[in-house]
Amino acid sequence: MNVRHLGLGLILMFSSSANAAKMTVSETKCPFQDDGVRVYKLTSDNKIGGFDSDLASYSSGDQFRHFAISTCYNNLFSVYGKDIGLTIKENDIQVIDNAIKKATRDLNDPKNPTVWERYAIANAIYGALNASSYKRANLLLEASWTVRDSIVGFHRGLNGPEAVKNLLEIAPGEIKKDLQPEQRKLLLYNLARVAHRGGYIQWRNHYLNLFKSLPNLSAEDKRSATYFERLSTKVEPDLQRQALSLFKKSLSEKEPIGHRERALYLIADLNRRLGNHNEAMKGYKSISMSTTDKNLKMLSEFFIKNDLRMKPKRK
Repeated sequence: MNVRHLGLGLILMFSSSANAAKMTVSETKCPFQDDGVRVYKLTSDNKIGGFDSDLASYSSGDQFRHFAISTCYNNLFSVYGKDIGLTIKENDIQVIDNAIKKATRDLNDPKNPTVWERYAIANAIYGALNASSYKRANLLLEASWTVRDSIVGFHRGLNGPEAVKNLLEIAPGEIKKDLQPEQRKLLLYNLARVAHRGGYIQWRNHYLNLFKSLPNLSAEDKRSATYFERLSTKVEPDLQRQALSLFKKSLSEKEPIGHRERALYLIADLNRRLGNHNEAMKGYKSISMSTTDKNLKMLSEFFIKNDLRMKPKRK
């Protein structure tokens, strides 16, 4: 991004338009009990919204991960759409039923669960069916991405942690400029969203607090800030912690080397995003020396060379 236009770019960056990811939808019989289910299939994906350090990628329009889990209409049986044709054994019926009841008993609106709650139901079902820890860890990681999607919106070309870091380092100078009140409000909120995508918690809190201190916030602005805080400090981290635990568990299970390397990297990055900086650095150093995956090596080396706790300078 041209530094001279950074302020304008930050203000407008979440309004970029492009051809959205495309998908098809069909209806079929639910494999569990007498119910129906809708199944989505991705047909094209542009990924022009860049990627995050925990390997989340972004397309314009709706992210396919919001449709990847198929949930039966009434009984809430939930699995990946690609698994909807599975055959359920007689002795698994009660186990699955118990898993669904346990996963849904504390939902605020059981008839209309959020997308990440449907992922959580799917995780319970896959656990009941003895799916691998690696599969369930990735499922919960994807669930955490759907929470993040609800916060960060779409930004064309925000390609990884270095792009985020560059924006955050230049942004303070833009904030000092003579901006209209509505421009400043949008700028600060978008900076908090950028920082959240990067996993830079202190930057995120800094800009969100600056946003909340503005005198021109509407009631809707205040609700948005509260929603941002709740999802970014409670809902997403909870899913990340669950994913982290299962990625660690997967290391003791038989998985292909590529899965193991990906798990090791994600253990490091999830630790960073959760504030466990020492564990994160150990993980990045380990994977940078052992992996044959150029992307994982590049990302790990970026964090080894840069301050994991990058934070705003206080005057």
